[in-house]
Amino acid sequence: MPTKNLLIIFTKNPLLGRVKTRLAKTLGDQKALSIFKKLLAQAAKTASEWNGDVWVFYADFLPENDLWSSVAQRKVLQEGKGLGERMAHAFGLGLSSYDNVVLIGTDIPAISTQVIQKAFMVLDGHDFVIGPTFDGGYFLIGMKAFHSYVFQDITWSTASVFVQTKQKILDHHHSVFSLQPLIDVDSESDLAGFEWLLE
Repeated sequence: MPTKNLLIIFTKNPLLGRVKTRLAKTLGDQKALSIFKKLLAQAAKTASEWNGDVWVFYADFLPENDLWSSVAQRKVLQEGKGLGERMAHAFGLGLSSYDNVVLIGTDIPAISTQVIQKAFMVLDGHDFVIGPTFDGGYFLIGMKAFHSYVFQDITWSTASVFVQTKQKILDHHHSVFSLQPLIDVDSESDLAGFEWLLE
């Protein structure tokens, strides 16, 4: 039987004043929303070019028709108090039906199908795959068996998320492969080199 791979997209709903709040402090709510929508479109394009199933997990509500409608096999509402619980819930659902699950966010302008394909490929020989960001977090995490510990007792939204997560994996004697780091767009300085987001 062929291996069944699932790509999970974690996204916020594109609501004015609710997305890219750090960008909004310097660029305003409207510009922050515009940038967020362009990042969403980029992520959707990348996901549509990837040859596999896609589930999209929304933060606030399930829209009937949006840019993910033609991409995703399933739309799901995120469940849990914080980011860790929400990701654990998503992986629990995904790994009940698929052999490998990789989760990405929607604020990575340089994300590509090649990056996603490599993530699934390295799971052949590793328990986990992580794509670190330059600010200390991660833009991608994947596994082939459900291990909820990787989302517990992490100080989210800090520069130590990636290091803490990787150390937890090693402490549990599991193997992990780290991808090349990418930029996630949180503040105005992160837009350098991605001027198309400001157009």
